[in-house]
This record gives sequence, C-alpha cells and structure tokens, in this order.
Amino acid sequence: MAVTEVPFSLIMILVVYLALQDRYLVTSAAVGLLPLVRHEGILMVFLWAIFMVLQKNRRAAVLAFIPYATYTVGLELADFASPLDLLMDAGPSNLYGAGGWMHFSA
Repeated sequence: MAVTEVPFSLIMILVVYLALQDRYLVTSAAVGLLPLVRHEGILMVFLWAIFMVLQKNRRAAVLAFIPYATYTVGLELADFASPLDLLMDAGPSNLYGAGGWMHFSA
C-alpha cells in the first residue's frame, strides 16, 4: 500500500507556487500529474483547464490533460484495463486497516 497524500500535497504546493509565478504551462504540466497520484486530481485538472480557458490560455488548458491521456493510451496499448474502468469498479480491500498491532508498528 502506498501513501499518496504526501506526493499529492507536494505537487499541489508546486502548482500553487508556479501559478503565483505566472508560469502557466509548467503549472499545467504539474496539474496534469495529479490524477496519476490520486483520483481527486481529475477534478483539479478540469478546474485548472476551465481557469485557463477563462484566461484565454488554451494551450495550457490542453497541456493539463496530456499526462493522464498519455497514461490512458499507454495502458490501452499494453492491453491492461482502462483507467476509467478501474475508477468505476472500485471495491473494498481486505488489507486496508487489517492486521495486528505489530503489523502497524513495522
């Protein structure tokens, strides 16, 4: 099991910093990485793309979708399950929160 909150938070900090520096293309690339870390990142990509369209920066809006689109196409070409199928078919895990006290201390 991977802890994804920390990388997601670090990328979000980078996104805010870059956006405050008006480096919108680099910010879009960083925003595009968010869905690869946590599912909540998909919402961030859409919000950022809407903001970029309102700012009349369509190039940055499109760039935000490229990392996830590349990942999706790569999985499809490798004959793995579609990321959208994995998102829609989420199920409980028997590992999360299971184990004795020594399991959590290690």
